[in-house]
Amino acid sequence: MDDWTVWASFLALGTAAAVLATYFLCRARLEQTQGRVLLLEREVAMARLREEANEKKLLKILDAVTELRESTEEHLVRLRERLDELRAEGYPREHVDGA
Repeated sequence: MDDWTVWASFLALGTAAAVLATYFLCRARLEQTQGRVLLLEREVAMARLREEANEKKLLKILDAVTELRESTEEHLVRLRERLDELRAEGYPREHVDGA
């Protein structure tokens, strides 16, 4: 065997070993990355569920506040009407305004 064929064989074997090592390293990195992506997707899904639950709670709170505001406005209207009635009846002003 000629001297150059021995060197060519070593070069081919070294190149094949480097390619094979690169393949295994890249495959391992790709699997790690895929695992991280799956974990992040699960975390995003859980965050969405929490966000939806919080949104439902906030809607309930908003409904309660709106209802309270409406009932308070109705109560104030009734109080104003009663105050106007008392004034119309000639009730002494100092008793009406003092309340």
